[in-house]
This record gives sequence, C-alpha cells and structure tokens, in this order.
Amino acid sequence: MPTGPAESPAIAVHSLAVFDPDELVEAVGSSTLTHTQLSGGSFRGELLAAQFGSCRVDTGRYSQTLISRGVFPQDHVVVGCLLEAPRAGCINGYRFGRLDSVIFPAGAELDYLLPADTRWLTVQIPLAYVEGVCPRARFTDGPTVVRGSHERGVRFAGWMTKLRDAIHSGATQAAGLAGSHAGWLESRLLDAACEMLTDDQRDGTARPNHATRMSLLRSFEQLVEGGAYRDLRIAEIAARLDVSQRTLELCFKDLVGLSPMQYLIRLRLNAIHHALMRASDNAATVEAIARQHGVNHMGRFSSYYREQFGCHPRTTLRKRFR
Repeated sequence: MPTGPAESPAIAVHSLAVFDPDELVEAVGSSTLTHTQLSGGSFRGELLAAQFGSCRVDTGRYSQTLISRGVFPQDHVVVGCLLEAPRAGCINGYRFGRLDSVIFPAGAELDYLLPADTRWLTVQIPLAYVEGVCPRARFTDGPTVVRGSHERGVRFAGWMTKLRDAIHSGATQAAGLAGSHAGWLESRLLDAACEMLTDDQRDGTARPNHATRMSLLRSFEQLVEGGAYRDLRIAEIAARLDVSQRTLELCFKDLVGLSPMQYLIRLRLNAIHHALMRASDNAATVEAIARQHGVNHMGRFSSYYREQFGCHPRTTLRKRFR
C-alpha cells in the first residue's frame, strides 16, 4: 500500500522526433499497448512519467492523431483525464473531450482515438490499495467516463492539472520533485482518485442528519488523535469510518466550513503550536518539533502557521524562553 515516497521521485522525460511505436510503448511503460498514426505529417511527441510511491503518473502530447489500443495491467486501476484537447476523441466508443475523466478497472481494454495536440494524463493505482482504502469502489467491465461538467470531474481535473504542472516543473529543474512536496502531491493525488472511484451520486442530495454528522466528526477526531493522521490519507480515514469520501467532505463543510484535509492541517498546526508554547528545552528548534508532528515541508508549514496564528513559529518558541 502506498505510504508516500521518502525520496524525490525520478521523472522520466521522452521526446520523440519521429513516430516510433516501439519507443512509445517503452515511454508509457506498457508492453501491451500499440499505436497507429492516422493523420499525415511529421510527428513530435512529448511524454513524462513520475513514480509516486506505488503510483505511476504519465502525461503526454502528440502532434498527430493516433489510435492507442491494448490492455491495462491486471494489478492496477487506471484513472485518466484530458487536460487539453482541441477537439473530442473517442475512448472505447465514448465521446471524450477536454476535462473529461475516465476510470479503467484492472485489466480493462483500451481503444482510444486520440486527436492531435491532446494533452492527456493517467494515474495507475495498485488494485490492492483501492480494495483496502476504497471498499465502496464500483467497477463495470469497461471504462466509466466522468464528464468535465460533473462536480467531481471538475475537482479531479483541477488536481490533475496541478499535478501535471508540478511534474513539468520538476522535469525542467532536472532534479525531480522535493521528497516532501512529492509526498504531499501523492497524498492529494490518491485522495482525488479515490473520490472518483467511490463517489456516490446520492451524496449530493441526501446529507446525513445532524446527529450523524456530529458523530462522524467526533469519530474522525478520535481516529486522528495523538498524531495518527500523519500516516493516514482522507480516503483511508473515510474507509475506516465506513462512509464515502464525498459524504465526509459534505459533513465537514456543513459543520466546520472546512474540508477534512483543511481540518487535519488545523489539528496539526494547533498541536505544534501547543508544543512550541510548552517546550521545556531551550535548545528545542521549530524544525525538530514540527517534524515530530509529521511535517515534511517546512516552507509550507511556516506559511500555514503564520496564517493561522499571525506570527512565525520561531516567534512563538522564543516567547517561551524569554
């Protein structure tokens, strides 16, 4: 089960100046896929791949229209999204356009007419993780298309766009993504993907009653009490509480006006603030205390802390020993 990369993930970059089906297969990391060029003209291709723990992310664009066919791995679920598309294509018989997303169960067949200059992104998630964290995941024999106009489609496409930008930035810097940033991205990636897999259409209209919402909030707090949230993602917490991720999101929106992730951040900030206020060792450092509470990205933490408490964490610590 993915737990977040300890080191920066390698980002593989492939630039193609000629149509070469074998090189395309190697670039996308699937021995079962075949590609056929339909439109005429010189070919240019750009592909990037990044490994986040046990999840693989691929994104690419081709200058010519292609047909891509094959079978996805038996041990991974694949979720894809069209981030940019000059015109709609066709995926397994479904019209598929800009910001539309698609869910492929493990071992599903792919038959995709991909128009020229389309920017696509796919995420491969281990089936074992999906079965353990997304018990409500519902699969058909073939792909499930989620339109970009659908609320969950909009959220997923938004996160995939941010992920694409981060991968491009890491590739440009030739140093990949910082380990802490990669861990944060992987966490949000898995939460977004699991929401796609478990979303229940009834959640949008049938909110739990007040007593149920309060019970969920209290159960959430008990589950993450004592810092357990450091190793849990929202999708995992929802699974442990036996509710869909969307139901959990709605409950938090109604009760505290925050998403579960935002609430977790507030819990962590308050725990660190309390530790800084009560530090007994005058040699204690902000970084050491923050890392004891699971913080890996100090820059982001400092920004959140200042926003939450109106001062830098070092200021809080210094006041303790004046």
